Amino acid sequence: MTTVSAGQILIVSSGQVDSGTVILNGGQEVVEAGGTAIGTVVSNGAVQVDSGGTIVSANVAGYQNVYAGMVSGTTLHGGGTQVIYGGSVSETDIQKGGILIGEAGTLSGVTETLGGRIDLESGASLVLSSGTSFSNVSLIYGGQLILSGGTVHGLHLRGGDEVVGSGFSLSGKVVSGYGLVVPSGATAIDMTVKNGQIVFEGGTVTGLRLGPNASEAVASGGVLSGTVVSSGLTLYVSSGGTATQATVMSGGTIVLAGGTAKDLVVEDGGNEIVASGGKLIVSSGTFGQYVAAGFSLSKDATGGTDISYKPISGAHTPLAAHH
Repeated sequence: MTTVSAGQILIVSSGQVDSGTVILNGGQEVVEAGGTAIGTVVSNGAVQVDSGGTIVSANVAGYQNVYAGMVSGTTLHGGGTQVIYGGSVSETDIQKGGILIGEAGTLSGVTETLGGRIDLESGASLVLSSGTSFSNVSLIYGGQLILSGGTVHGLHLRGGDEVVGSGFSLSGKVVSGYGLVVPSGATAIDMTVKNGQIVFEGGTVTGLRLGPNASEAVASGGVLSGTVVSSGLTLYVSSGGTATQATVMSGGTIVLAGGTAKDLVVEDGGNEIVASGGKLIVSSGTFGQYVAAGFSLSKDATGGTDISYKPISGAHTPLAAHH
């Protein structure tokens, strides 16, 4: 058994297989491309895997830094921290006092004992599979939790997103302070959005309720039909997304940020913003019976067009009849 003490660095190079090494406080092991470390014990030291390196079944009470390569079967004991900057990481087991920090990549097969912690930052995502349970997960500035089953108790949200996994149905959730993404094949039922955002990416959403300061976004592949955008709410339609037969009430806003709106109704006091690449389609039947009246156009800072409506008389008439 090899022991790496303070100030020492053990390098596992291409073709080498290191087994059962113990890394003490201040020691370090670096697994380079083509090298393999099996059953490493990190006792307050550090182990690092670079591109092409492999670490299997490590027991970590210090630091495991994953820059690239493949890491599987790591156990994080109390005081142990796994920091993931890239590579492929699977089957990490987080014991009480252990911490997993994801800064990139998709993590799968992760398990956690009560008292562990998971922080997901921008570029990292965690797949929550059926039968798994987490007690302390933080989504930070773009980190994602992919919901495909399982349970989370103690979810902390600071600008991250939850994603409903394809084939999975999420029901009765309140979205507040973060974003919920519904991709193709996913279903969200009876959702309430308050001070947050729901993003349609081709999935199905029914029974949606929007509270104060909520917003909807239709992303590429998403189609939203018959939505009413009430006062204080905003509907964003990005490139590849489509909103049909939406109604923008007084104080509501629709933003066509590269997407398409078809047969849109803008009520008195409603706002429509067409950014660069945005597209508004009026069906030929409607266009043949009506002409726009009371609408004003102005350029915005991005080179797009702001469209606002003000009735030409006291009557509440979104469009004026064409004679």
